[in-house]
Amino acid sequence: MTRVAFDDSMITHEATQNVDYLSLEWKDEDIWDTRKYIRRQRAQLKNYRRLENALWRAWAKQGKGLPYFPSRLIQW
Repeated sequence: MTRVAFDDSMITHEATQNVDYLSLEWKDEDIWDTRKYIRRQRAQLKNYRRLENALWRAWAKQGKGLPYFPSRLIQW
């Protein structure tokens, strides 16, 4: 039986699923890794400013311990 070593060059750095950024419980390292990815890929991302804004909002929410407030409850 042949054993294959894990190759970390196969790690994907792109998102594998959609995420509600404001309801997700972020870890600090995930926030900064995501920010670095967005900054690196901004030429290919049409909505990179929107992604950065959502990320900054998630970071502020986490840092200040703010509760999640669903946007559907806002009376526009």
